[in-house]
Amino acid sequence: MKKIALGALLAAALCAFFPSRARAEDADMDVKYSYGTVKTVSGSEITIIEYDYEKDEDSEVAYDMKGAKLENVRSAADIGADDTVDLMYREENGRRVVINASVEKATDDIGMNSLEEPVEPGTP
Repeated sequence: MKKIALGALLAAALCAFFPSRARAEDADMDVKYSYGTVKTVSGSEITIIEYDYEKDEDSEVAYDMKGAKLENVRSAADIGADDTVDLMYREENGRRVVINASVEKATDDIGMNSLEEPVEPGTP
C-alpha cells in the first residue's frame, strides 16, 4: 500500500513539475530582440529606426519602456536621439513592451578625439 501511495505522489509531482516548466520555456520563447538608432524618446515611449528585413528598408518602430531594465544609463531621460539601443521585448496587446534595454551613447568625432594630444598639420 505504501508503494502505491509513494508512486501516486511521485506521479503527481512529475505532472506538476513538467507543465510549469513548459510554460516557463514558452514565456522565454515569447521574448524578441531588436536593435537600432534612437529617433525620439517621449515619456516611457521610445521610437527607434530599425531595419525591416521583410521590407528590405529602415522603418520607425515605437516601444513601451515602462518598467524596462536599463543598461548604461540611469533612466530613459538619459537616452537621446542617435544613441544605439539593443532591446529585448514582448508583444502585449499589440504593443512592444521592453524588458531590457542596453544603450550605447552617440559620440561625435570631437568628443572621441578630445583625449588625444593635438597634432600640428604636416607632423608625422
